[in-house]
Amino acid sequence: MKTSLTITLGYMALLLIVAVLPDVKAMGPRWYVFSLISPRMQNLAHLPAYGLLSLLWMKTLQFTGMKTWATWVWALVLTSTYGALTELFQSLFSSRTSSVRDWLWDCAGALIALAAVSCFRHLSPTATSPGS
Repeated sequence: MKTSLTITLGYMALLLIVAVLPDVKAMGPRWYVFSLISPRMQNLAHLPAYGLLSLLWMKTLQFTGMKTWATWVWALVLTSTYGALTELFQSLFSSRTSSVRDWLWDCAGALIALAAVSCFRHLSPTATSPGS
């Protein structure tokens, strides 16, 4: 569990660092390549970023002996809470903006990733019972 928790917390730190980086225009010409990514695509990046975080939390929580459904619920709660906290943290930086819409993208990414894992798990011939 220690390794899984370390990876999860490290990924959370990476997300926080990315969340507080200045706007690309303020970072200068060497970061120009990132300005080629449209704001819409930047919003869509929340989906895989927070989807991965929810999966990391699910994996970490599995080591606690929780039932599968409980790990999914807690993974969603922890990921969406962290998304809200990163948005609040962004509001402290003048070069960044925070928004409820970004937080909703974070939550959607977590939900989609957890739902996908749930579907694939149920389709797997070696899947365990839903109550496990």
